[in-house]
Amino acid sequence: MYPIGKSVIQYLAAYRIRRWWGAAITDLVAQVIHAVQYKNEIVSGGIVTEGTVSPTVMKANVATMASVLKGRIMAAGVAADLDLLVAGGQIGQPIFEDGGDATSFVTLGASEHVRASLLVTNSDGAGGAVETDAGTPKFVAVFAGTTEATAKLATAYLTSVEIQAALDASTGVHDGITAWQHVADLLYARAAGPGAVTLTPAMNRNNVIRAA
Repeated sequence: MYPIGKSVIQYLAAYRIRRWWGAAITDLVAQVIHAVQYKNEIVSGGIVTEGTVSPTVMKANVATMASVLKGRIMAAGVAADLDLLVAGGQIGQPIFEDGGDATSFVTLGASEHVRASLLVTNSDGAGGAVETDAGTPKFVAVFAGTTEATAKLATAYLTSVEIQAALDASTGVHDGITAWQHVADLLYARAAGPGAVTLTPAMNRNNVIRAA
């Protein structure tokens, strides 16, 4: 335990090693401090529920969320029945796994589905990053697949490595992101026949489901 009244960072910064292996431990402490200072974390909120959905509409509700991105305390993130396929406000441009534009791409036929990873990011939506306290975060949906056709065949969500590659490939959109965190995995599916469309969210806040 660290002393009451001091943060972990203060405690680690004051820690001193007086043994021959001190250099290595000091370096480790510095790395820990750096990691804590620039951490990405959803602190509270962020529960995702189904919004208005149809064969051509994918909306979701995200409960008011507090987040820290690259060590900055962001403004509250909240999306009430907002279309994840249309950029605007706190919704960033959705992308495919190759970084391509996924805006309003989908029309779900009978028994079809798509999978997306919903992120909270410090993207400014124009190839830059918001790195100030109280900066406005953007929610970004990253779809498994590179086209509507391949997205409908996806059987797994993207890994963190694949998500980062998609963001990097979205030139002039999200390639300037310096921080992001998982919010949820989203499965939009239409039942057989003239069936209804449903959203099944799996909360993956701070990547608790998949470490990859």
